[in-house]
Amino acid sequence: MSHSIRTLLLVVFCGLARQLWGDEATVVQKPDWQEGDTWIVQTRTLQLQASSAGVTELKTLQADWKFQVMGRERLGSEPCLRIAVVCLSAKSSEPLVTFWVDEAHGRLRQLHTLLTGHGQQRAVVERYDCDQPAAAVMSPLSAIPLDLPAFVGPEPLPQQSDYRVFGAPVGAKNVGLIGFGQSVRQSARPADETLIRRVLPDALAKSVSRKSWVEISLSDGRRRVQQLWSIGDVWPAYSSNGVTE
Repeated sequence: MSHSIRTLLLVVFCGLARQLWGDEATVVQKPDWQEGDTWIVQTRTLQLQASSAGVTELKTLQADWKFQVMGRERLGSEPCLRIAVVCLSAKSSEPLVTFWVDEAHGRLRQLHTLLTGHGQQRAVVERYDCDQPAAAVMSPLSAIPLDLPAFVGPEPLPQQSDYRVFGAPVGAKNVGLIGFGQSVRQSARPADETLIRRVLPDALAKSVSRKSWVEISLSDGRRRVQQLWSIGDVWPAYSSNGVTE
């Protein structure tokens, strides 16, 4: 049995900020995702593993995840983008995770996960319903960073996002009849220079303006997610939930 201690997330991004805020930023703009966009997320996970001799060892697991915007689909009345996640370190090219984001606001709307256990695979789907146009949603997955903040838009950003989670195995009847409420509080501040240097290579960190980076904190009362976003990037350069980093 293994227990995840931390995962270091490093996003390989194609370019730096295309513009800078005049003042230190405390909001994040919705990424300009387009059909066909692809990016790679590298994760390194430290795990405690018990050997056959009963000795606990600390090991590092590394994985590369390919994110790709597959196309546009409607969930109910909402136009959404469907994004597939494939583990490049695995033998199978089948997406382990597919998720949908509201195209207008970038809100996580649905998550489809392929789980493997005891030699079998099963798919589980979760749907996130929210009355707020822009809302932060925290994913139940920790190995793959899928938590998304509320992005800035014409409406004021909520300090708290309230939504309901509906889930069931794929193909089950009466999906979505039973759900539970979830609340996520979001705060933001100009990114700390220490965190920027920690995430970026030294040469790059020195050349990047601190004004173009935002540190986002998400909390549901049990978990806390810290993220580092830069304007113009499609995914956070850093994400930590306290257990994985």
